[in-house]
Amino acid sequence: MGNLIKYMFKTAKTAFLRPLKLLKRKLRKSIFLKSKVGKVIKTTVKDTIAVLKRAPEQKSDYVLIGNKYYAKRLVIVLCVLFLLLIAISQTVIVPLVRGRLYTPTFMLTEPLLETYTGKVKLINRSGITVFEGRMVEGKCQENGIQYDDLGQLVYRGQFREDVYAGEGTLYAQNGDVIYKGIFENNTFNGIGILYQNNRSTLYEGTFENGLFTGSGKLYNDKNQLIYSGAFTQGLQNGYGVSYFDNGMIQYTGSFLNGKYHGEGTLMTLEGLKLYSGQFSNGVFEGSGKLFFDNGQLAYEGNFASDQYNGFGQQYSEEGKLIYRGNFALGYYSGEGKQYNASTDQLIYDGNFDKSLFNGIGTYYIQNEKVYTGDWLEGDALFESLLGLSSGDVRQRFLESGEVIQSENYYVLSYSKAKCDFYFVYPTDVLEPILYKIVIKDFNLTHKWQKGMSLDEVKAKLEDSTASAKSVEGHAYFVLQVPQASSQMNMYFDFNTLELIFYEYETPIGG
Repeated sequence: MGNLIKYMFKTAKTAFLRPLKLLKRKLRKSIFLKSKVGKVIKTTVKDTIAVLKRAPEQKSDYVLIGNKYYAKRLVIVLCVLFLLLIAISQTVIVPLVRGRLYTPTFMLTEPLLETYTGKVKLINRSGITVFEGRMVEGKCQENGIQYDDLGQLVYRGQFREDVYAGEGTLYAQNGDVIYKGIFENNTFNGIGILYQNNRSTLYEGTFENGLFTGSGKLYNDKNQLIYSGAFTQGLQNGYGVSYFDNGMIQYTGSFLNGKYHGEGTLMTLEGLKLYSGQFSNGVFEGSGKLFFDNGQLAYEGNFASDQYNGFGQQYSEEGKLIYRGNFALGYYSGEGKQYNASTDQLIYDGNFDKSLFNGIGTYYIQNEKVYTGDWLEGDALFESLLGLSSGDVRQRFLESGEVIQSENYYVLSYSKAKCDFYFVYPTDVLEPILYKIVIKDFNLTHKWQKGMSLDEVKAKLEDSTASAKSVEGHAYFVLQVPQASSQMNMYFDFNTLELIFYEYETPIGG
C-alpha cells in the first residue's frame, strides 16, 4: 500500500510539476502577469511547486477518500489546478479562443480594442456595423470589411495597421465599385482597375500613389478604349497608342505629359496616315511628312508649330511636285523652285516671300527661261526696266524677241512673255532707251489678272484718272495711274469693263 502510494505520488508529481513549470515560464512572458490575476497565479504556482517538493512522512499527511488514502498535497494540487484552469481559461484561453472559434462584437469605444487580437465586429453608437475582420494588437490587419456610419459598404480587402494595403475593392455610396486592385497606405498602388460612374472601366493598369503610372489602358464613358501605353503621374508619358471612338488608331508614338511628343504617326478616321514624324507639345515640330485625306503625300520636310518651316517639298493631291525650297510659317520663303502641278515643269527659280515671287528670280515657260530679274509681291518689276538700254533689257530674256522697226522707235516683242518693249533713239550714238512696256499676258504678274473688273482694279489703287482711248482701231476705257517716275495705263473693254492689258511708260517717248 505504501509503495503504491509512493509510486502514485511520484507519478503525479512528475505529471503535474512539469506543466506547472512550463506554465510558469509561459505566464512570465504573458501580459497577464502584469495584472492582479497574473500575480496571484504566479504566487500560487510558486507555492504549489514548493509543497510538491516535500515527500509525505506520516499518516496525517494522507487523507481517506472512500476506502483509499491519498496524499493531502496531491489533493491540494488537484484543487489548485482546478482553480488555475478556471483563472487561465478566463485570462488566457478565452481570449485565445475568442476571435478564432467565434467573432465577438465590440463598440468602437471599447478599451479592450487597444490590445485586441482576433476576429471582430465593430459597431458604432447606433449599433451599425462599421468593420468586420481581423485585428492584431488593436489594429485592423489582414482581411476585413469596412462600412460607413450608415452601414454602406466602403471597402472589402486587406488591411495593414488600420490602412488599406494589399488586394481590395473600394465602393461608392450607391454600392458601385470605384476601384479594384492593389492598395498601399490607403492609395491605389500596383495593378488595379478604376471605374466610372456608369460602372464601366475608366482605367486598368498600374498605379503609384493613386495616379496612373506604368503600363495601362484608358477608356471613355462608352467603355471604348482611347489609349493604351505608358503613364507617369496620371498622364500619358512614353510610348503609347490613342484611338478614335470608332476603335481605329488615332496616334502611335511617344507622349509627354499627355501630348504627342517625339516620334509618332497620326492617322485619319479611315485608317490612312495624316502625319508621320516629330512632335513637340502636341504639334508638328521637326522633320515629318504630311498627307492628304486620300493618303497621298502632301509635304515632306521641316515643321514648326504645325506649319511648314525650313526646307521642304510640297506636292499636289496627284503626287506631283509643286515646290521645293525654304518655308517660313507655312509660306514659301527664301530660295525655292515652283513647278507646274500638271506638267511637272519648272515655273520659277528664285526668291519668295509669303509664297509670292519676291527678289531676284527666273520665270520659266515649258522649262525654258523667259525672264530673269526683280520681283515684288508676285509681279515682275518691268517698270524698273524703263530707261535701260536695249542691251540691258535683252539680258533679262532668253529669247531674242521679234524686232519691229519704226522711224523714231522700235519694238522688241517677246512671244512667250507676251510683252512688247518700246525703245527710242535719244541720239545717233547712244543705244536705244526703253520708254514703254505693254503687258498683254499676266503670267508674270500676281496683282493684276486679265478679266478683272474695273471696280476690282480701282479697289487696289490709291489714285487714278479715267479716259477713253483708241488703240489700233479698238476703243478702250483707260485708267491712268501715276507712278514714281512713270505712268501705268490700264486698258478695259469698253463694254464689259474688264481688264485687257496694261502698260508702263515714261515721258521719254514723247
